[in-house]
Amino acid sequence: MGSVMQLLALLSVYALCLFRVSADAQCNGAERKALLKIKAAITQDPAGVLNSWGRVPDCCNGNWKGVGCDVNTGNVTMINLSPPISNATLYMAGTLSKSIGDLTELVFLRLTMWQKITGKIPNSIAPLQNLNQLNLSENDFIGKLPSWIASLRKLTELSLGGNRLRGIIPPAITTMSNLEGLELEGHRITGTIPSAMGNLSRLYIVRLNNNLLYGSLPESISSIQPLYLLDVSYNGLVGSIPSSYGNLSSLIWLYLNNNKLTYTIPSSLGRPRKLARLELEDNQLTGYIPASLGNLSMLSYLDLSRNFLEGPIPASFSLLTYLFTFKVSGNRLTNPPPSLPSLPPFLDLSSNEFKLGNSIPTWISNSSYGVEISLAGCGIDMRLEDWTATPFFILLDLSANNIRGRAVEFSEATTFLRHANLSNNQLSYDFSSGVNFSRWLQTLDLHSNKLYGSIPASIARLTDLKTLDRSKNGLSGKIPGEMLNLRNLSQLNVSYNNLCGEIPQGKPLNEFPVSSYSQNKCLCGLPLGPC
Repeated sequence: MGSVMQLLALLSVYALCLFRVSADAQCNGAERKALLKIKAAITQDPAGVLNSWGRVPDCCNGNWKGVGCDVNTGNVTMINLSPPISNATLYMAGTLSKSIGDLTELVFLRLTMWQKITGKIPNSIAPLQNLNQLNLSENDFIGKLPSWIASLRKLTELSLGGNRLRGIIPPAITTMSNLEGLELEGHRITGTIPSAMGNLSRLYIVRLNNNLLYGSLPESISSIQPLYLLDVSYNGLVGSIPSSYGNLSSLIWLYLNNNKLTYTIPSSLGRPRKLARLELEDNQLTGYIPASLGNLSMLSYLDLSRNFLEGPIPASFSLLTYLFTFKVSGNRLTNPPPSLPSLPPFLDLSSNEFKLGNSIPTWISNSSYGVEISLAGCGIDMRLEDWTATPFFILLDLSANNIRGRAVEFSEATTFLRHANLSNNQLSYDFSSGVNFSRWLQTLDLHSNKLYGSIPASIARLTDLKTLDRSKNGLSGKIPGEMLNLRNLSQLNVSYNNLCGEIPQGKPLNEFPVSSYSQNKCLCGLPLGPC
């Protein structure tokens, strides 16, 4: 029995040694040379990302940063190099060497976000038939989108976004049946989206945004059931939104904005119950907003701005419990929703045909929470004192209404306000009584009101102020010298008032153009004429 146990022990040790040799297999000489040629093509590496390449002969077993090998053969199967965070100081410059094609067993190639790696994507990648993931995004690659990409049959992820590629999307790309992620955003790609895109039945993410694509949205996309993100925004797409897109039951994010889409919003878009973000802004959509969108119980972001939509906002929107951002500005809408569960922190109803009068919906006026609220040109006819202002406003735009009264109580209540636009109203009060706006204020636009009195010296405490417009009012007196302390001020307009005296000399006041001070009673000094 003892000899048997000894034999088993020896066999165990022998097997362990075999495993260790297998696990520690070193890369072969040819692939080591290929990696060193890839390193040599990188002309700048200030962060020293590739310093470990060549330090020891073995490129496997974690010795060379970002390089992974097959534990049995020692063949390089992975290059995974990305900065830990997106940072302009973390970059590499140079090209991707054609020697990448000598890594014949490569499965995973990720070389992303290095900003200055340029040149053409080497066609030596085409024979790498084991390649599963190819991610060269956020670099500076140029040339045409390679047609040989479609020959990489095992590819599941193709991410080339954020480079400077041109040409068309190769129609053969629709034969890549294993593809799950297609990201070609931010190029100069033109032509149409291949009509057979629906053949890519495993796709879960498609990013084709920020290109020069034209033509219509392919109907076949509606058959890609795993699809949860579709982004074709910022192109030149025309025609209608296919109603069959309502069959995309996995859809979470849909970006069709900034195109030239026409016709109505299909009511079927109210069917994908997982939809959380819907962006259709900056198109040429017409007709009513479909009430079915109120069925999107998970919707948190909805932007329909700058179209030709008309009629009322559906009452069914009262069901949108999670609505966080709601924007419909620049349409022809006639009525806001009578109720919403709460005030969306980011709300923009501006520039429609609303006539809110003094009956602003209570879900707006009585809310204790709001971040960026725009009700410009909404037909508001009321005193500002009657507005219930929450201290949490960061941006508030009430311009182009018929709002009267004073801004004193309002300014005292909005303690975190950074951007305020109350221009083109009927505000009438003595501005010299003091400035009580939030000390974090960066934008204050009060032009085209009926303000009077002088500019108070206390305005100098708004040290973050970047934009100040009080033109077309009835202000008088001098410009206080304390305004020279507004070092961050980059835009100023006090024209069309009754101001007089010398403009305080120094930065930033004497660096603004003549138009900032024109049409006053008797202002003088740079940039105007001498006193």
